Amino acid sequence: MAISRCRPIVKPTPQPSAQVRARGFQPFELRSEWRASGVFARPTCSFGMGGRVSCQAFFHEKEKARQRTRPPALLLARSSDPRQEGPATDRTRARKPLAPILLSIFLLLWTLPSWAGNSITATVDKTNVSLGGYFTLTLTVESDAQIVPEPALPALDAFDAYSSGQSQNITWVNGRMSSSVSYTYVLSPKNEGQFTIGPATVRSGGQTFSSAPIVVTVTPARTAPQPQTPSAAPKSAQNVPRSDDRQIFITAELDRETAFVNQPVTYVFRFYQGEPLLANPEYSRPSYPGFWVEDLPPQRKFATVINAVRYDVTEIRTALFPTDAGIKTIGAADVKATVRSRRRPARRDPFGMFDQDLFNLMDRGESINLSTKSVRLTVLPLPLDGKPADFGGMVGKFTLDVQADVRAVNAGDPITVKVTVTGEGNIKSAPAPRFDSNAVFRSLPAGTSEQISTADYKVSGKKVYEYVFIPQRPGSYRLPSFLISYFDPDSRRYHTLQTDSLAVTATGSAADFTIPQLQLNKDQISDLASDVRFLKTDGHSLRRHSDIGFFGWPFWVGHVLPMLGLVGFIAWRREALRTAADPVGRRRRTAYRTALTHLSKVADGSAKAIDNVAAALLQYHSDRFNRPASGVLRDEMRDDFTREGVSTSHIGEFLSLLDECDRSRYGRATADNHGGAVAHRAKQVLARLEGITK
Repeated sequence: MAISRCRPIVKPTPQPSAQVRARGFQPFELRSEWRASGVFARPTCSFGMGGRVSCQAFFHEKEKARQRTRPPALLLARSSDPRQEGPATDRTRARKPLAPILLSIFLLLWTLPSWAGNSITATVDKTNVSLGGYFTLTLTVESDAQIVPEPALPALDAFDAYSSGQSQNITWVNGRMSSSVSYTYVLSPKNEGQFTIGPATVRSGGQTFSSAPIVVTVTPARTAPQPQTPSAAPKSAQNVPRSDDRQIFITAELDRETAFVNQPVTYVFRFYQGEPLLANPEYSRPSYPGFWVEDLPPQRKFATVINAVRYDVTEIRTALFPTDAGIKTIGAADVKATVRSRRRPARRDPFGMFDQDLFNLMDRGESINLSTKSVRLTVLPLPLDGKPADFGGMVGKFTLDVQADVRAVNAGDPITVKVTVTGEGNIKSAPAPRFDSNAVFRSLPAGTSEQISTADYKVSGKKVYEYVFIPQRPGSYRLPSFLISYFDPDSRRYHTLQTDSLAVTATGSAADFTIPQLQLNKDQISDLASDVRFLKTDGHSLRRHSDIGFFGWPFWVGHVLPMLGLVGFIAWRREALRTAADPVGRRRRTAYRTALTHLSKVADGSAKAIDNVAAALLQYHSDRFNRPASGVLRDEMRDDFTREGVSTSHIGEFLSLLDECDRSRYGRATADNHGGAVAHRAKQVLARLEGITK
């Protein structure tokens, strides 16, 4: 700001008031003139010797000159002649309206950004970056005006620079407006070494403002894994359709294209957000038919740059274990997001900011729906070459360990043995280890427990089987060894694990472990059974007195039937409560009827006839044995029916029909034409199973 002095024009007032003259003042009119533009400033006047008056005003030095005239002001100066007093006159002045003056001052402040103060700062998110990586440069320009000038970038010959957008913040404090605009750039170094980012500049009102320089150190590139360059997009994010050209999209992919049965496959879902959201997005995961599913928390969040645009990425991983061979298709994942509505074009008027802010404040946004493409996986069957006879379907890498709580007990006391299966894979499907029983020990299963881990986004853990072995007689013996087999997909070979045989000692004598026998003779049993006699054995003397009155049928109809109805209602109510409290039992009781209902709707030529038959069979097994409708291995189905006493032939018919349905799905052009016949066979198979398992 510059100070300019002006010479006042003094003109005596012809008719001063009596009160002014009584105090020894001589009134005069002062009119000051100067050339400036900007906010009107009241001049500051000083009175010197001999009635000399000097005034000074403050204004910006670089504005275009124009003439302004200060309204007349009445100043009082000490008069040297007190005789110049005259008659008293009243001073009357018209009061001007205040609203036009305030509006003029506001418009003048609004249209003059040259009075505003400006500054520029430069920051980076990191000063050490590896070659091939990237970092973010942010230039922030602060101003007291509505229109903020755009900064000029320094020379960036050592970097590849990409614009990542800008953001603006406007605040009002005590009637004073301040505005700041942040410009974001993504820089990727070209060479190793130490580089200096020069000062960025911004010009306003004829002045130049600069930021401080920044030193960045570029280290050699990492060997594994290679950082992603800002200009390259990930494989799953290339050529993806964006919703209405918005900077938001989703992708889905598998970590492998082929896998063996029960081999873990990772499904990776990513949500790319390049613009702000007004609400949390709603994620709908796809369906996984034919897979065991295991979530892999936590969600991974990171940032990436695609085509010079910075995206915040949310990644969700899910482990899938295919249950049978074939080509599997995973459907689309959906996301519903709420983004800002398209902004209306800004207007070049003083009140445009108020209209825009109110519009954004009341903006409820618009909803967009995003969907990924379906992905396919080729599931290979497990090889038959080298497959052990006791193979239970484990795929991965595992170890087997055995521990006993005690090694020396008395004959007849239990020994608890824990067999632990540890490894990486579908540990939930690990079968019980096999061991050979002998006459020395009496063995009983004591339960199982499992512990699943998803560290490093891999499914691993351990499963513990507990057994109780009771030595039948004293002596030194060895517990049986435990065996388990698994398939390693990396080496494509079967492996059999076997534990050591633990040595134990049973003390005491054979007489100490004798079970007492209850000695009863035939006479005692006969006497106990013949001590109850009938009071009357001859009923010929009994006769009916009457068929009416208290002993006739109207009595029983009028009194007994309501009681029977009440008892029936109580029984029905108790059965309803028991059914509601036991959904598993209700599913088991209604499994056959539910399956027949689904199969009765299948006819030749109907759409997806084979799929409906397979779904009915799987639902029957799910309801009867309280299993999930999908993701159950064939061996587990066989074990479920075997525990219920079903013969091997009936189990084979059920599993063969399921396999036939799976094969027919890939020849649907002819398979659906005989869907009614397949449904009839399914009814016969279920009828035979129901007759045995009931």
